[in-house]
Amino acid sequence: MEIENKKAADILIEAGLNEIPWGIRVIEAEMRGSSTEQDGDDASSWWTCACSYYKEVPRGKRDSQAAPDDDTLYTLGMEFAEHVTENEIALAAWALCAIDARAKVVISFEEIKR
Repeated sequence: MEIENKKAADILIEAGLNEIPWGIRVIEAEMRGSSTEQDGDDASSWWTCACSYYKEVPRGKRDSQAAPDDDTLYTLGMEFAEHVTENEIALAAWALCAIDARAKVVISFEEIKR
């Protein structure tokens, strides 16, 4: 995917993430011109953030029981929340793509360990 000058909707459609809950919300934010206060609150809570969509990701080793154990996924989730609250909608879309990719790696690794 080419990074520069892409709209959030195009990024998410190309990644196949336009129909997951946060994909829809990011596209709606782009259409409105900004994210809502509720978007920011939800993106900033491990219980409702973009990482929460991936239920198979291990959690529980951090202060928040909902935060992912994987350090990379944790960092990506924090970055996603920042982009949403700062109305950096295209960057939020890219962060969502990175969360999706990393979550799939983490889930696959967990399946191999079983």
